[in-house]
Amino acid sequence: MRLCADYGTDAPLHLISAILLYGSKDALYGSNKIQLATVHTPEPNPASGPPILGEGQPVSRSFLETLSRSLQSELPAAWLPENVLIWSQRLAAWWEPARIRAMFFSPESDGKTLDGKLYPHPALLFAVREEQLSVWALADDTRPNPNTQIYQAPYWNTYENGHICHGSMATPRSVELEHLTRWSDAYFNSRFTHTNLQRSLCRHPEGFLGMWRDLAGRKRFPGEYLVPKKTLRETLCQNNPYTG
Repeated sequence: MRLCADYGTDAPLHLISAILLYGSKDALYGSNKIQLATVHTPEPNPASGPPILGEGQPVSRSFLETLSRSLQSELPAAWLPENVLIWSQRLAAWWEPARIRAMFFSPESDGKTLDGKLYPHPALLFAVREEQLSVWALADDTRPNPNTQIYQAPYWNTYENGHICHGSMATPRSVELEHLTRWSDAYFNSRFTHTNLQRSLCRHPEGFLGMWRDLAGRKRFPGEYLVPKKTLRETLCQNNPYTG
């Protein structure tokens, strides 16, 4: 098989660098997780064969920026809506004001008596990284800043670090700036089935089921029921986000 490509130049192309990716299988999601990348300079092969890769060096941020510019793969300039907080090649984050939403529960779960009713929800912070949706709650119904305290989302199917168990959720195919709310709509249109935490999701004296039972038909979610986490900066703007 012969492959041909047009790179917009008649100059001959030579191998000048090679990037090797090392990783392992993600036990939780079953996908390959890249944990190390090294860049190597090719050296002539004494036997006139393919080049030999020299000693590797960890890939640096400046190298990746140069590579991105060279390949013209930066995100295109775009006008960011007011609800968008972070927009990058790896991470999209946005917030949604408090509102009334229906909640759906599996008929096999303890929440079956709550199924299909309307409930008041707190303002919410959503994020998508590598096709993984995460959610947290906000105490105030205003646009958060990096120092805003965020809270555990008071929902089943949600882990302590904010990750959502997608289960049978109809996950959108892409993260498009103008359609981010398709992710949150898909989340609330799916059925809640079980808790993913070993501790309480809320501060209501009767727990999760008692809280939502009391909130059915009401107009506002009481912020005092929320369990505090870290700040938005500590959760989304660090090298290792979503650490709980």
